[in-house]
Amino acid sequence: MQRISAAKSLDRMPEAFVSDKHIARAASRAVEAGKLRKMASRL
Repeated sequence: MQRISAAKSLDRMPEAFVSDKHIARAASRAVEAGKLRKMASRL
């Protein structure tokens, strides 16, 4: 099975999602770069 990188998987995510340990680092970097917006720290 081919593994997809976290950065590429962020492009395929829906408009709102909950990150997990597999994409947390890529999601944090995307927020810092202005590509994603954080809604809340914990819902």
